[in-house]
Amino acid sequence: MRKDFNSIRLEKSYLSILILQLVLFATARSFSAGMILISSPESAQEVFELEKSVRVGVMNFNLSLENLSYFHGKQEGIRALEEGEINAFLVFLGEENGVKEFELYARKDDPKRELAVSLVRSELKELKEEIQLERMEEKDILLQFLENSVEMNTRELEAIYTFVLPLLLLFSVLISGSLTIDLITEELERKTYSSLLSSPIRPHHFLNAKIWLSSALTTFQSFIWVFLFFFQGIYVENIHFLLLFLFFLSLLFSSVGALFSSFFKRNRSAQLAYTMFMLLSLTYFLGLPIRYTPSYIITRLSLDPFYFPSDALLWFAFSPLFYLSSLFISSHLLREAK
Repeated sequence: MRKDFNSIRLEKSYLSILILQLVLFATARSFSAGMILISSPESAQEVFELEKSVRVGVMNFNLSLENLSYFHGKQEGIRALEEGEINAFLVFLGEENGVKEFELYARKDDPKRELAVSLVRSELKELKEEIQLERMEEKDILLQFLENSVEMNTRELEAIYTFVLPLLLLFSVLISGSLTIDLITEELERKTYSSLLSSPIRPHHFLNAKIWLSSALTTFQSFIWVFLFFFQGIYVENIHFLLLFLFFLSLLFSSVGALFSSFFKRNRSAQLAYTMFMLLSLTYFLGLPIRYTPSYIITRLSLDPFYFPSDALLWFAFSPLFYLSSLFISSHLLREAK
């Protein structure tokens, strides 16, 4: 095990990707600003269905938005807003001369603030068109911010949650297969694999150790990134589900790495095949319905504390099945390498 850690520590491909991740993390906010310039935030919201992660509270009124909470008192709604149970609180003040008046409360430090406010305004605008209240203008919606909240650039945060964070965590997942290849082919190329088999160790024991080490290491690395984002004031929800999902993805890619290593038995050939597999898998992700793609699941898990990852059940089922199949085939191939 110590030898495996030392080989990982000195592996050039791992170090180069780790350095790339560090650069991406260090420039996350600048990168996000650039992403906003080249891609409309509204399109990102639509693609990732971020409105499903927004919760709006209302008082004395009704909206057709998802995830609505109704409050009978203003203080009750403000308290829920302060505690993060809702992202915006709409209060209907009354109607005078055909003009409806509202107060809309939000927290400046809520990354979903601008999205929540935008959804409420859009809903009221549609209501105005339906009932033809021409005098319901933008000025009739008074936006109030809680005094104890701190101003944040929510557009920047949306880009971090939808682009930077998924990209950074998926980098860690993709590394797992490459690490598995390095660990297995090192034993094969140095001819130490045969001596290992002279002990009670069997091929599937050998493969299991490499696959699980790579998967656990990359999942731990993902946890470190989440921890570092926390210190930048970027909070990630559902950490337990998120890490479990990333572990299953790492298990899948590590199993692919083990399969290629057992078949080619040379590092260069196996890494080339794995690189082609990564390109094909990323292309396949583009063809999946958006709700089943890893980046979408990571974004929803990171933003919505009430999101149950039912969309990830496909991966939770497929990864163990592929792992067991890969273990069986790889063990058979390695028996020929004695």
